[in-house]
Amino acid sequence: MSDPARKLEFELRDAQVLIEQIRAIAEDDETLILDTIEGETNILELIALVDAAEVEDQVNLAAIGAFIEKLGARKERIKKRIDMKRAILANALDMIGKKKHETPLGTISISQKPVIALVTDEAEIPARFWKPSPPTLDKAALNAAIKAHEKIPGATESNGGITIRITR
Repeated sequence: MSDPARKLEFELRDAQVLIEQIRAIAEDDETLILDTIEGETNILELIALVDAAEVEDQVNLAAIGAFIEKLGARKERIKKRIDMKRAILANALDMIGKKKHETPLGTISISQKPVIALVTDEAEIPARFWKPSPPTLDKAALNAAIKAHEKIPGATESNGGITIRITR
């Protein structure tokens, strides 16, 4: 088993009994509990390994994001090249007076584009051309109401829980 997170899960399961036994003996002596856990388990080492794996995942995520950004820019350049080549082909066919030309890879043809609207100022467009957007849930207001113990049909309080914050 090479995944540090899985190892930590198993170690925590095994250590749970030990921790309960130590708490019974040590009462509220947190130092004794932590020292015993450190000496009898690999939990602290595994926590460090899981933390390192999480940092590696964040680095990979950032690298993937940067690569996706580069690919997006490349995609846009290729789209522009395609548009330029299509314009050149349309111009060439128009210059030689042909509406259609067969090539080994397909048929190139030119036709008249339909007239479409070009929006110059959205604010001036009459309301009849606008579609109403579907309502969206205001989660901030809903959370505030739930925290104020307001009874909201279709919503209830969560159990809360713990979270982790890692500062680097």
